[in-house]
Amino acid sequence: MKGKILGVAHFQKNAICMITGGHNIGRVGAIEKVERHPGSFDIVHVRDNYDNHFSTRRENIFILGKGKSWITLPKTNGIKPTVIEDRKARLDRQTNPKPDQNTKKTLAGKATVVPPRVGELRKASNEKKKLLKILEQEDKKSSKSQPKGKKNT
Repeated sequence: MKGKILGVAHFQKNAICMITGGHNIGRVGAIEKVERHPGSFDIVHVRDNYDNHFSTRRENIFILGKGKSWITLPKTNGIKPTVIEDRKARLDRQTNPKPDQNTKKTLAGKATVVPPRVGELRKASNEKKKLLKILEQEDKKSSKSQPKGKKNT
């Protein structure tokens, strides 16, 4: 079924949508009503699964399906937690951390994660370069200090 259209979700009441811009970005809900404002921005009123009502501009709406979402939603299902729920979740994460939760990843270049062994190898190669420089300098000094052999004619 690759490349075939399976269905069309229209911009209508009770359609499931995700907010793609503005203050409510990432939230998911059902369209309740659309306020038309000729010459200005149309406003869409949305209700999420917890019966929280919010509104945004029509341009910030992306339709996900009719009645239910036709795509996989993020872990939170597009539900914005209240301030109290968010605080409780943060405190729980702090008191019961996952293994390696707080370890920082070393970044190199344009956000590529560098394995920890790479740092050790880089240090070792830098030390080798320094040692080679020192050896080259000593060779130059020793060649200068040796008297040049005079030719017997």
